[in-house]
Amino acid sequence: MPNTFLLFVGDRTPYKNFNRLVKAFAELSAKDKNLFFDVDAIPENIKNMKISSFVTESTYGNVDSTNSKFDECLVENTVWAIKRGMTVLYPTFALGRHQEVLYKIKQIKEKELIPKETLVVVDGKASQIYNTRFQYSDLGIKLEMKKFMPKYCKCIPRDLTKKFVRNEIIKNNDPKIIVAPGGMCDYGAASVYTKKFISDQNVMIHGVGYAAPNSVMYKLLNTLQ
Repeated sequence: MPNTFLLFVGDRTPYKNFNRLVKAFAELSAKDKNLFFDVDAIPENIKNMKISSFVTESTYGNVDSTNSKFDECLVENTVWAIKRGMTVLYPTFALGRHQEVLYKIKQIKEKELIPKETLVVVDGKASQIYNTRFQYSDLGIKLEMKKFMPKYCKCIPRDLTKKFVRNEIIKNNDPKIIVAPGGMCDYGAASVYTKKFISDQNVMIHGVGYAAPNSVMYKLLNTLQ
């Protein structure tokens, strides 16, 4: 029977019993002699293996969001920009990173590091669907993570008024935070905002996840360096 490769990235997960689930899954698959291993212990002969399926917990890539410096950087940069009256754009992956960023913004507001009335714009069809499921579905989500939405949020509508509302947000020079997929700025709502904001010195585009070498986000990060 073909081997199965489980890529398990990091330990920050919103699910209460995720590790238990992984263990149970591994034990069941072991009966069929499927192979499981962690991302930090990939065997050298992986290219020669017959992989039947590829399972990943997240879209973090090589970005370790469990590193304390990750949160420190996000908080420091957000506070710095908002205090200067800037707009902060967070291109996020719709599942996982998107909810984490919203939760972090909520914490920043609760600690009064930025004004609580600072507008938080939530865009993206997929991200809004996942946000709703995280909050109201019985998915085994930790109670704390069910309440990840910060106050003073504005969700971009998914009807014909979407473009109009986005343009109004873009034209508004008040300090605000925009959280939108996709995470590499190549597609989705994030690409719309990036094209509008790319030359605006009053906007900070903040990467929060893995960026492939050919992506817009990768080029932005490396151009700034």
